[in-house]
Amino acid sequence: MKNRLSSLLSRTRRGISQQKRKRRLKNHNFTIISNTCVGGVIYNALGERFNSPTINLVIWEEEFLTFCNNLRKYSQCSIQELAPIESGINYVSYPVGLLKGKEYNLPDITVRFVHYHSFEEAKQKWESRFKRVNYNNIFIIMERGMNPNEVIMDEFESLPYKNKVFLSSITQSERWPHNYNFSFYTEDRYVEGNIYNMFNIGVYQYRWLDEFDYVTWLNSGIIQTDRYISRHIKRKTD
Repeated sequence: MKNRLSSLLSRTRRGISQQKRKRRLKNHNFTIISNTCVGGVIYNALGERFNSPTINLVIWEEEFLTFCNNLRKYSQCSIQELAPIESGINYVSYPVGLLKGKEYNLPDITVRFVHYHSFEEAKQKWESRFKRVNYNNIFIIMERGMNPNEVIMDEFESLPYKNKVFLSSITQSERWPHNYNFSFYTEDRYVEGNIYNMFNIGVYQYRWLDEFDYVTWLNSGIIQTDRYISRHIKRKTD
């Protein structure tokens, strides 16, 4: 009974928080292309439809840059299942796909479908969501965490998209104006995946990810911190 009540309260808080964000959101029918699950988490937080193939999956950084630079062409490429030994992974509990870029004289892309039960499910979602991409309203997110490769960051800045953000531990902004630095991306506080940590403020439920004000970013392209959320995260981590 206690667990059911706790679960109900958590769902209620998430629902209230989602409605609060939706009231602020002015831009709809957008596409978020991301190298990790972060894009899908944002879609969920806003109650928006998945207009992107990059939901619940991981693409390595260099391949992700290639993918973004050739998005329309890759939308036409087939994707096939890779056995673990073919993907260079000894053991994984999730399906892995190979996006056949060579069909269009492009490099193949390995896609790790980390939150899917089968490749058939992952392929169906990949193809149906790719058809929804709004090429006139695209937002690119690369999540790196600690100590990103500077060459990768430079290449990210060169991507032909106006609205993009690189989530990392870097604080310097002149060279990389599209970089966003979380306050908890420090050597003593960073843990892989902690941007998805949840916490409550009154009747609202947030993730540490919410320190990045993605609603303002989606509305205007401005990269900024939600200072209210940031203050509460700092209290939990100091």
